[in-house]
Amino acid sequence: MVRYLSIVLLVCSLAYSNEPFNAKVIGVSGNGTITVQKDDEKMEIRIYGIDVPEADQPFGTQSTSMIEFLVSGKEVTVTPINKDKNGRTAAMISYMNLDIGLMLISTGNAWVNNDFCKVKHCELLRDYEAAAKKHKYGLWENDNAVAPWEWRTLTKEDKLKHSIQVNKQGTQSTQKQVSVEDTENKAPTIQRIEGRYWQSASSGMIHNDKCRYYATSKGEYVAEDAAGENCSRCGGKK
Repeated sequence: MVRYLSIVLLVCSLAYSNEPFNAKVIGVSGNGTITVQKDDEKMEIRIYGIDVPEADQPFGTQSTSMIEFLVSGKEVTVTPINKDKNGRTAAMISYMNLDIGLMLISTGNAWVNNDFCKVKHCELLRDYEAAAKKHKYGLWENDNAVAPWEWRTLTKEDKLKHSIQVNKQGTQSTQKQVSVEDTENKAPTIQRIEGRYWQSASSGMIHNDKCRYYATSKGEYVAEDAAGENCSRCGGKK
């Protein structure tokens, strides 16, 4: 019996790997879940560390549309972290070195789920969430925004009351969100965060948050002391 259990545990450990892999996004559903295909295998992936508004919740449609715009039909890198409570793989998703969860948080399209976001990367997510909330980006324009995990516990009557309140404030038509229209298949503009610069992976050029190339090229966020040539258009760190 002990030998049998050992074999089962070994098989399970081999079946689940934290190694990153590339896969094509073939579907986007609610709760920050995407469906990817790797070779002949299809799997549901939960974007790690975040939670997005429910479909019947204010800003739910916008958040899902943003996820579709960012990854639908694209080949992304999936870095598994763990399994969620429903048995789905929870993973960090990136496209052209852009962290999708971070993009959703920084543009006010998602919350950080502190109950499940436990790795060091979550500290960065929380910093960007605080900045999005401070500047009232996306869903944060509504001062009474309700987190998805709280929304799920509300009665239908309370949900209706909250939705009416949001509509009265006019937030659905005025939210400061990244536009999905007229983007011509280019990466969306990330909301500008103080003290953050963008360094191009190909040229090493550093761009500030006033530059058209800020977070729209393959690269990464860097601090003020990062080494690299300043962009001649925006001045970089000057």
